Amino acid sequence: MRAQQIGLGGIARSPDGVLIVGMFSDGKLFKLTPQAQGKPRVETIALQRKLENPDGMQFAADGSLLVTEGAIASGNGRLLRLNVFAPQTPKSIEVIAENLESPVNLTIAGKQIWVTEARIRHQLLPGKETEIPDRFFVRRFMLQQN
Repeated sequence: MRAQQIGLGGIARSPDGVLIVGMFSDGKLFKLTPQAQGKPRVETIALQRKLENPDGMQFAADGSLLVTEGAIASGNGRLLRLNVFAPQTPKSIEVIAENLESPVNLTIAGKQIWVTEARIRHQLLPGKETEIPDRFFVRRFMLQQN
């Protein structure tokens, strides 16, 4: 399996029930808003730039969305913060951390953000299949006030 063949990657639910989902391969985020009846309204979120393999995501207490950017092609994985509900378009992207190796999951505990680095690039890049990492990482970052 290659990175361009992977579909939905991450999902987060806001307190009011809106879902944000990320398309791993094409770097898009979608907002799914529940409706009183019928299917949810689905909208593409306009961003400052395409995300490189969005994956793990969770809403912070301040309403911002934290997203891991797996960065299979570039190798520069990031932890991002976005305000997907802000009125401006395109939505700005704040980089909290970079130079991570295939960050895939995150969780928030108070002001701490915990991110796993799966180091899976070798599975998704042609010719790298035998470069299996000998360790994996869990990183901690502090959530600053916006």
